[in-house]
Amino acid sequence: MLWRSQYRHSIRHRVCQSEFCVSWIEPFLLAQKPSFSTATMARTPGIKVASEHISTVKQALYRRFYRQQDLAEAIGLSRSTVYSYLNGRPVSYLNFIEISERLQLDWQAICHPARCANAFPPPGSQQVVREPRESLTEAVKNGYSDIDYALVRACLNQVLTNLQSSLDELLAATQKRSLEANKSIKLASTVLAPD
Repeated sequence: MLWRSQYRHSIRHRVCQSEFCVSWIEPFLLAQKPSFSTATMARTPGIKVASEHISTVKQALYRRFYRQQDLAEAIGLSRSTVYSYLNGRPVSYLNFIEISERLQLDWQAICHPARCANAFPPPGSQQVVREPRESLTEAVKNGYSDIDYALVRACLNQVLTNLQSSLDELLAATQKRSLEANKSIKLASTVLAPD
C-alpha cells in the first residue's frame, strides 16, 4: 500500500512542478478580479481556429504532445475543450490563447477572422506585456479583460519556463564542477600519498 501512495505523490509532485508558474499567481488574480470566472467566459461566443489552419494546429500538437489528453493535462483543461480547439469549434478566448501559447502558435494568426475581429485586446492592454514593472495588482484593478489575463499568464509561463531551464543548466554545471573537483582531489591524494 505504501508504494501506491508514493507513486501518486510523485505524479502529483511532477504536475505541481510543471504548473507551479501559473498556480501560484492564479489565486491572487482571481481574488483581485471577482468578475473573472469560467461562468462568464462560457457566455462569451469564443473564437475558433480558421479552417485553413486546422492542419497546422494538429501538426503542432503532434510535434509537441503525442495525444490531445497530454496537452489537456499540461494546461489543466478538459480533453473536450482541446478537441473543440483542434477541430475548429469555438472555445473561450482564455482557453484559445492558452492552447495556442502551449503549442507555440500565434493565436492572432490562426483564429477565424470573423470571430477574431473583436478578440484583439484594446491598445492600453499592450502595456501589461511590454512593461513588466507594472504590478499584476494594478493591471487587475485597471479592469483588463480575460484576454489580457491570458496574455499575462502566458508571458509568466514563458518567463518561468525559461527560468526553470536556466536553473537546470546551472545545477548541471555545478554538479559537473563538483565531480571534477572530487576527481582532482583524488588524483592529488594518490600523488601525495606516501608509499
